[in-house]
Formats: sequence, C-alpha cells, structure tokens
Amino acid sequence: MTRLRTSPAAPANQPTTTHSAWVKTADAAKLIGLSPSCLKNYRLKKKLLIEGIHWVYTNSGRRTILYNVELLSDWVATVLILNSISELLKCIFLLNRANEQRSEGGRGNRINRDGQF
Repeated sequence: MTRLRTSPAAPANQPTTTHSAWVKTADAAKLIGLSPSCLKNYRLKKKLLIEGIHWVYTNSGRRTILYNVELLSDWVATVLILNSISELLKCIFLLNRANEQRSEGGRGNRINRDGQF
C-alpha cells in the first residue's frame, strides 16, 4: 500500500490539513470500500466530492489524484446514515398508508408500532 501522505509533507498544491492522510485512488477505494470508478463518478459526473477538500491533483498533468481518506470516510458514513434515514421514512410512510387503508375498509384492524395487527 502507498505510504500515507500527511501534512506538511504534502504536495505544494495540496491543502495542508492537520492530521489528514492523502492517498492514491486505488488505496482510497480500498480503505473506504468503494471502487475506483465509483470515486471517479462521484468526483466528475455527480460532483459530490469537492476538489481541494476531498481530492486534489498532485501534478500539472492532472494524472495523479490524491484523496483525503479521513474526509472520504466521514462522507461515506454520512451517505450511509442518510440512506438509512430515507429507508426508515419509507417504512413509516408505508405503515401509515396501510393503517389508513385498513381503517377506511371498516375492519378496524390497524398495525401497531411493532408491526402487529
């Protein structure tokens, strides 16, 4: 694995952040559990990763990219939390909808918080 780059030994055009590790694409992908192409997609197409914060070019040829592993890990954790919240809200919506349909049907059966009728 590539040696982690930390400030102040970071490249000149790279922001210096205290205690942050900058690694190449393949290493960043392994560390956070995403594919290199997924990182590239988030960086270029979806613009979810910000240049100078989440990633930087290390040379004028724009061929080598370093990622801030600490910030990427936080970003991935945030995305997972948001996805979990979204799924939870969908379940709540479906339970409420099912309760409304049951009460409108005149049967009086309702789903309680534990999912029991």
